[in-house]
Amino acid sequence: MRESKSARTRGRRWGGWSLAIVAIGVVAVELLSLGVGGIPGALAEHSPVAGSNAPVPAAGTTASTELSAAQASLSAAGPAPSAKAAPSARVGASMTYDAKDGYVLLAGGENFTGFLTDTWKFAGGVWTQLKTAGAPPASYNPGLVYDAKDGYVVLFSGNETWKYVAGSWTQLTPTRSPPVVYAFAMTYDAKDGYALLFGGYNGTSYLSETWKFVGGQWSKIVAAPAPPSRAYASMAYDAADGYVVLFGGCHTAPPCTSGYFYSDTWKFSGGSWTKLAPTTHPSGRGGYVMTFDTAAGSILLFGGCNSTNCSKPLGDTWTFAAGSWTHLKPTTHPPGRVFAAGTYDTKDKEVLMFSGVGRTGILGDTWAFSSGNWKKA
Repeated sequence: MRESKSARTRGRRWGGWSLAIVAIGVVAVELLSLGVGGIPGALAEHSPVAGSNAPVPAAGTTASTELSAAQASLSAAGPAPSAKAAPSARVGASMTYDAKDGYVLLAGGENFTGFLTDTWKFAGGVWTQLKTAGAPPASYNPGLVYDAKDGYVVLFSGNETWKYVAGSWTQLTPTRSPPVVYAFAMTYDAKDGYALLFGGYNGTSYLSETWKFVGGQWSKIVAAPAPPSRAYASMAYDAADGYVVLFGGCHTAPPCTSGYFYSDTWKFSGGSWTKLAPTTHPSGRGGYVMTFDTAAGSILLFGGCNSTNCSKPLGDTWTFAAGSWTHLKPTTHPPGRVFAAGTYDTKDKEVLMFSGVGRTGILGDTWAFSSGNWKKA
């Protein structure tokens, strides 16, 4: 398996999200200190993967004790099972709707044994693994958006840019790219006609840079004011209101800790950022799903995490429309989770969400949201 620079160096730890090794229900889940490549750093440190240079904790240390407990719990419980053909349970995958090919595309992610390079499509309620020509290197939480202007899906991770169209992955070679950065927010800005990237973590600090991608090239947008530096935020294009919305994220020296999660809302339009002031909003958090629900005409937000060890992943559902947040209370909803993948399925007219980490460990379930309610897909 070809690994990105991030995967090859994941044993050299440099901060990010800290979730520590925590016993979540029956499975000890390790998602800590997001490191190079947006990989859960402590997972790489304490549980070496084939090909990894991650160190093994010395016997008798706290890390060693935590590792032993986590491994024993994982051996007993294993990842959450899937009832039908679907991608394997994972965390840190990304999804987008591929308008040209007419299906939802999933790529990336990681489990407790390694990084995943498989590519899947979802259409008509069915998952199908694709046998693609070429493949991006293994990546965790890659940026994945459909570039409507250029007519292909764009994947960005670390400092590599790839495109996907008609079953083939191709690496692009833009003359300029964002710095090596992970845990950034990325979406497609339909009004301005380009993919938009904001923030992230570069191994030393959180960033507040804004970049756009169009015509195969990246360029930096100098905007003032701009949201403060952060990582683990999300963005979505609000097609009803005609601007990009950014919410939340982490804003403290790594690792992210309780009390240091933003709950602010920003809009981006025409190259400029503007801070909004909704009277009600979700609690500060990071690692949540946020996407525009075309059928409802509003942005949908689900889950995430707002504590140091993430012992209680969030499971609330919110919508954003006309500058205001609304807390929904559907009768049925997915278990709380962090670092799930989600997007709007244009063909099936519903928001689709897959995987993540919940109280029972790494998840492999698929959920759909439409008409104000969740259902298992």
